[in-house]
Amino acid sequence: MGIKPIFLLAILALAAGVLGGDAGIAADRSENRQTRTEPRGSKPAEPRLSSAELGALMMARIGRHFVADSRHAGDEGLPLIFYDRPRPFGLWLCRVNVFMVPDQIVRGDEEANGEDELELYTKYAIWRRPTAPEPSAQEREAGCAAYRDFKHMFGSPNPGPEERGPYVADVIFEQVSSGHATIPLTCEDHRPHSLTGTCNALDVLRGLTLKDLGGVETKSEKEGDGVTTYEDQLTFDLKHNSQCCSEELLRMTVTSDQHWARQGGDRADPRSAALEIICLC
Repeated sequence: MGIKPIFLLAILALAAGVLGGDAGIAADRSENRQTRTEPRGSKPAEPRLSSAELGALMMARIGRHFVADSRHAGDEGLPLIFYDRPRPFGLWLCRVNVFMVPDQIVRGDEEANGEDELELYTKYAIWRRPTAPEPSAQEREAGCAAYRDFKHMFGSPNPGPEERGPYVADVIFEQVSSGHATIPLTCEDHRPHSLTGTCNALDVLRGLTLKDLGGVETKSEKEGDGVTTYEDQLTFDLKHNSQCCSEELLRMTVTSDQHWARQGGDRADPRSAALEIICLC
């Protein structure tokens, strides 16, 4: 999601109430003092912060929560990415705010023609196996506070499947690793003909872990008698092949049933999984 600087500034101003609020309150109080009639002989009203001053103050305050960035040797010309402090989201996820600053802004070259759009988006990190025993609140806080593997996170374009996706994947991975897969598995290889071999779903899944999850999206849902059936598409990053022009991905479409009497919104029982291997160009 791209956010123009002026809108990001508005977001930062609103963040004042979340991240401390004293600067925003001070600005509001200053405005109130300027709009009401002051008694004769009172002190002059304090000058109100300009939007740029308030934005700089809020950005500095938000920046104090950054725990990592994307600086690497040879990254000239690439955006600079900042990662906010991971916070617990459900029982096995951490939520991470990610800020992307274009190279033009990093270099301070505001007059140059180029991409100047700031981006703010949310990623999710799996800090523990979803099928493991439920953690305590203290364990969740500690697990996310310690998380720094920002290369292994995933996104979700719509709310809902962030927790369910990793859960059904963990159930399937466990069945495959134990040698007792109880659900139907299919596999199709859509890579160029020269790369295509036998597409064995079990072999493909054995080479994956939850760290490889790149995205989760709900394709459909249908409510029945005490159950909701979901069709979620999970995307996994595969090892890049030089004959693929860009990325090599696995799309796994999982059909699962969520039984209301015994499962919350973060769990469901997989019924089937359809795998597709593709090259993105």
